[in-house]
Amino acid sequence: MTILRIKAKSTGRRVSWAGLKENRLVAPPHAFATTVTLPDVITDVQDLCNSIDPDWRIITLYPNHWLSASLDLVFVGRGYKVVCARRLTRGWFPFNFFAAEFGKNYDVVMTINADSSETEARFLTMLKEKYECTVFA
Repeated sequence: MTILRIKAKSTGRRVSWAGLKENRLVAPPHAFATTVTLPDVITDVQDLCNSIDPDWRIITLYPNHWLSASLDLVFVGRGYKVVCARRLTRGWFPFNFFAAEFGKNYDVVMTINADSSETEARFLTMLKEKYECTVFA
């Protein structure tokens, strides 16, 4: 098991808040739908999960809401489980309500559990090559 704190660089994509509560990462159904900003770190992990196991699934542990920008997700696939805890750490929130709309204002605390050291190394290599990371364990 490895725990990292990763500084996001940009917005990865926006997904439907209602879909996320149902454990689905889907585009918003219309222009006025409530959305959730996923930093690039999370979308890159999603892409890697898809390449390792196309049948992976997502579990929303804690969806964000009007009073908190925190979001906890778990990516589960054959041989791995990755917990992503998105935290708003920059952008002067709560003084700037728009801070939550920009992926670069987030840090992601990630816990990687994999059955093999090779699978865990794939996650670590990708993350360390692309992002500023602090490894805790």
